[in-house]
Amino acid sequence: EAEIVPNLLDGVTVLSDRYDHSSVAYQSVTGGGDPDAVAWVKELNRHARRPDLTIVLDVPPEVAAQRRIERGRGREIYDDDDLQVQLAKFYLSIEDHFPGDRIVHVDGGRPVEEVAADVMQHVRVLRGESV
Repeated sequence: EAEIVPNLLDGVTVLSDRYDHSSVAYQSVTGGGDPDAVAWVKELNRHARRPDLTIVLDVPPEVAAQRRIERGRGREIYDDDDLQVQLAKFYLSIEDHFPGDRIVHVDGGRPVEEVAADVMQHVRVLRGESV
């Protein structure tokens, strides 16, 4: 509320690289699909402002793994290959868990420049700009 809403009121486009979608994805996959865990995450976020647009970058797990290596950062706790495969599969149907949210999928396995162009096109359409 302190960051997002004032910026939106000023006409600023606000981008977030994580939201409750990722919490539901991780709880669904790591919690064995426990519906109580997913319901709990949704309850925690029930007053959160819904995004105008959610863009899911569908990246094949092997491409994501290679990109993590190229970035030269150490492995993080969620970088496990099997977990990443499960998460990628879950995200393919993330809209089933958020009916009413505007969710679009972008092929994130392509070169970064092409992915960025697709993302910007979706944002421009949302903002009513010519594409």
